[in-house]
Amino acid sequence: MVHPALLKLIGLRMRGLRRRMLRGVKTPKGAVFFALGLAMFTLWLGPSVFQAMMNKGADPAKLEATMPLMILGMCLLTLITSAGERAIYFSPGEVDFLFSGPFGRRELLAYKVLGLMIGVLFSSLIFSTIFLPYAASWVAAFFGVALSLLFVQLFSMALLLTGQYMAEHAYTRVRKAVLLAMGLVLAVALGPAIAMRGTGNMGQAILQAQEQPAVKYALMPLAPFAKTIAARTLFPDMLQWAAVAAAINAVLFLFILWLDAEYREAAIGISQRVYSRIQRAQRSGMAPTAMSAKRRVPQLPFWGGAGPIAWRQLTNALRNAKSLMMVLLLVALAIGLPTVAKGNSSQAIWPFAVAMLLWLTVFLSMMIRFDFRMDIEQMDWLKMLPVRPWAMVLGQLAVPVLICSLLQVVLVAVTASIAGNQERVLLAVLFAPPLNLLLFGAENALFLVFPSRVVAFSPGDFQVFGRQLLLILVKMLLLTAALFLAGGLGAVVNFVAGIVPAVVAAWLLMVAMAVAVIPLAAKAFVNFDVSLDTPA
Repeated sequence: MVHPALLKLIGLRMRGLRRRMLRGVKTPKGAVFFALGLAMFTLWLGPSVFQAMMNKGADPAKLEATMPLMILGMCLLTLITSAGERAIYFSPGEVDFLFSGPFGRRELLAYKVLGLMIGVLFSSLIFSTIFLPYAASWVAAFFGVALSLLFVQLFSMALLLTGQYMAEHAYTRVRKAVLLAMGLVLAVALGPAIAMRGTGNMGQAILQAQEQPAVKYALMPLAPFAKTIAARTLFPDMLQWAAVAAAINAVLFLFILWLDAEYREAAIGISQRVYSRIQRAQRSGMAPTAMSAKRRVPQLPFWGGAGPIAWRQLTNALRNAKSLMMVLLLVALAIGLPTVAKGNSSQAIWPFAVAMLLWLTVFLSMMIRFDFRMDIEQMDWLKMLPVRPWAMVLGQLAVPVLICSLLQVVLVAVTASIAGNQERVLLAVLFAPPLNLLLFGAENALFLVFPSRVVAFSPGDFQVFGRQLLLILVKMLLLTAALFLAGGLGAVVNFVAGIVPAVVAAWLLMVAMAVAVIPLAAKAFVNFDVSLDTPA
């Protein structure tokens, strides 16, 4: 099925992956980042392993009940976003070498599927460890997760190739119909669970919802994957359900080969779009589409030179609205759904919502990159502009601070509408801008001192994880220190003069700390040497 030359190419890819993982360990800097990356994995997956060891009698029934919905949600995500295009994405080197080589369409598809399976194995190691506290066996969880992720990839590939087999307008209609059907299944299944959030019986509600005929039949093809993950014994439970799940994947794969669609022209177009998107993301952190190039915003006042810089970044944000909205939607779901699940008790909702909001704020500072990090290619032009460094810094930080602050205020308002305490919305309006200015200012100052490009992720690249972990730790320490100082001052003033002076004193201290970061970032911008500091 797979040409020997293609098998050799896969082996070379594996060797290259190993060399990429260990390429910088010989240097002190690379060794530190590699060690930090391993520490990040340990801190991330260690609690799951510890919880599984302490809770040896875990009941995997809940995992078995919810896993089909999770797989359906992953399939739905591939339809909503452009992630499904990667199912038949080939790198430019593969397009030049393979498409002109003596390889048939089916051989290339088999090569692509085999390459997907290698990536799935690494992802399965992570997700199976996360599911370990809820599964009876890690082996069952690993094979079940691997088969589930492979199903999602094959599902995306089958849908894309079906679109190539049919007319373009027919494919669009089929895609919309499949998207609508999957959305209805999720709505029917999750509706009763959300309605019962105040009773604490969401798991029971999901079980009851899946007994409805429409949901039951729609999720039936996904049940073997869930049963494999939740298998209580390796034999016969895991083996028999894994065989059924593997058979479903095999049927999908045979269906892909049976289509025999002339996908190579479409694959070249998709590969060019994806590669261009990757290049733009590596330069700027975002990937705007061609249709968004006409979006404009009104000119802002000059403001000492900060206005035009902020206008430019605001235009970039508008043209990246699709990518930005997807990021904000994922963040809102990550906070909103667990918050709703806590019920109507203010004591249960607010501590969880605040903790999640602070934690995700750190990651938002990494995702919303409309600042110096987006302009790594334009640093020489920025340094030539007749704009003072402090104005340059303010213009670069204005848009990410505004976006992050608006998101935080909206999420606090939604939480307040559920749990009460509307006055906390006012606190979010007051404290979100200076807190985000402090965070984004520190992020950009660190970037100007230690510049780096956005790199494409490769499985097992612990040095990238190590660098990100170091930045996260620095920002977490900075955020904790700022909140501790402002909160401590507020507590002292509240004890002496009351709540209103305490809020004012804490806010003034937070503003002072945020403003103090601006000269540091401006100094780092002045010291940035384009000839030396611009990474290749």
